[in-house]
Amino acid sequence: METFESENLLSDEKRSYQVVGQNTPNKYWIGLIIILLSNISLSIVSVSIWPYLHYNNLSIYVFAISISGFHTGASIGRKFFSYYIEKTQSYWLLLFTSLAVTFIGDILYAAIPDSTFVLISRAIVGFGTGSQVILQSLLTDSSDPILLKTRISKVSLATSFGYIIGPAIIAIISSINLTTALNIKDGLLVLVWLSAFLTFLAMVIAIIGKFTDNSISRHYQSNLGTSGEIDEGSYQVYNKNIFRAPKACCIIPPKVLVVIFGFTHFLIFNAGMVLETLIIPFLTDVGGVSSYNWNLTKISLFFMGLGVSCAITLFVSKKITDQSLLLIGSVMLMVVGYGFMIVWSLPDSKIVTNVENLDPPLVRFLLGVVSVAIGFPLAVTSSITLFFQLFSGQSSSFYSTFFQFASNFGRLLGPVWAALIFSYVNSNFTFLFAFILCLVSLFFLIITKKSIRYINTTTSPKKNPIISINDEDDNNQF
Repeated sequence: METFESENLLSDEKRSYQVVGQNTPNKYWIGLIIILLSNISLSIVSVSIWPYLHYNNLSIYVFAISISGFHTGASIGRKFFSYYIEKTQSYWLLLFTSLAVTFIGDILYAAIPDSTFVLISRAIVGFGTGSQVILQSLLTDSSDPILLKTRISKVSLATSFGYIIGPAIIAIISSINLTTALNIKDGLLVLVWLSAFLTFLAMVIAIIGKFTDNSISRHYQSNLGTSGEIDEGSYQVYNKNIFRAPKACCIIPPKVLVVIFGFTHFLIFNAGMVLETLIIPFLTDVGGVSSYNWNLTKISLFFMGLGVSCAITLFVSKKITDQSLLLIGSVMLMVVGYGFMIVWSLPDSKIVTNVENLDPPLVRFLLGVVSVAIGFPLAVTSSITLFFQLFSGQSSSFYSTFFQFASNFGRLLGPVWAALIFSYVNSNFTFLFAFILCLVSLFFLIITKKSIRYINTTTSPKKNPIISINDEDDNNQF
């Protein structure tokens, strides 16, 4: 789900260079292959990490902090590689450097399953994958709107396939382990080393690409300012006017509105991180925290279906141009999802807190998981898009700084809250915590809806909507 926020919000205007053209197709397809391999590698780790840590006697706190570390590393990596390509102006050097960093993290993770090295390795991998935002921006860039949309759809498709193929590989390997009587730890070692091998393979392909087509470096021009922030040209600027709330009305002032909007974004991330942190520990037969006791094969097959569902939903959601409506609908879907995942004691509808391992019916629980898994990435992408619609034309750096802080802080704290409540209370209370966060987010979105509509109707005429693709530094994928 990290890669869903992946800040891949691309516009089809104000671009002065073209990365991929009809005369130079090699680098485009090589870039797509690298995106596919990288996301397969990430998805393999995201599904198998908890069993791997548990069988190496590592706690859920290590698991939660490793997720936070990954997302923090990805946030830092995005900043670093934006600056890096500005200075080097080399597409292939960007690819090789980021993949080399990721490969080091994968090797540490596979070779030394110690808590300290696991945390360091996942932060390193996150740092390396932070370059995917830049890579996707370069691959999809075009002055032709039709070609731009075609490239975005292909990059999005490659990303989605990565999170479907990865679980499929896990299902195959874990099934082979069951039939050949190999113990699960051996199978997990195969998976983590396979993840590292895929990253190494992507490095080799990047080197081949460097020798077969180096023209991209000569054509590169940056859309990043000297401060490392993305210029207006990188995004469709909807609002170039300094808007002020009229007196004697219910319109919220802009600086207050951006604080409310950023805080809502923070809450959405905290709620989404609960699912990312707990879904596998709760479903699996490792750890004994639920009655479902799924093995790795069942979990990976479920994640395959989840990947297909999310890909279809994200494709359909791009047809919706009202980002405010999409955001509210996505958060409502998360509310419904977590409501399904909670065990309520009837008929007085009090939350059950005093019974350990009391789980909702499996079908209802999985329906809740699917709802949250679909709603969370939609909420993140629509929130980012709506933010740039409202505030990208404002001269103050406060707006973008605060919003980025809300995103990063939400990804950092979300897994920690989830692990603490899960360990010291129970899973039911953890899902209730996420349910309340979603309700509060929905409340803030409703009270700011009038102000958002006012800003949209009193500023410059809108052009084409921002086109978003989903990588989800920020998927969610870990």
